[in-house]
Amino acid sequence: MKFANKEEFELHVHKCFGKIFESLMKIDGVVKQEAEKEETAGTHGTMCDLRDSIEDVILHCHLAWQYHRLSRSIQNVSTWDQVENSAESSNIPQKKTS
Repeated sequence: MKFANKEEFELHVHKCFGKIFESLMKIDGVVKQEAEKEETAGTHGTMCDLRDSIEDVILHCHLAWQYHRLSRSIQNVSTWDQVENSAESSNIPQKKTS
């Protein structure tokens, strides 16, 4: 994937995380409803277990988003700069040693 600049890269990262959260929240809503039905019926079934798993995934996605944001401030280098630097270094011809 190629990005024109840092802002475009950040926009794509933001959109990806936004879509992930939106999808997970929809799934979480349905799972919670079904889990509540199970609990009302006096059973602890698949939906209750799935609810716990979904909440764990949402938490880890949130943490990944925070780590992405923090990675910019900790090193004073944005993720974009790291991507650019790795792309540039992969284009540098390697010196052959024989």
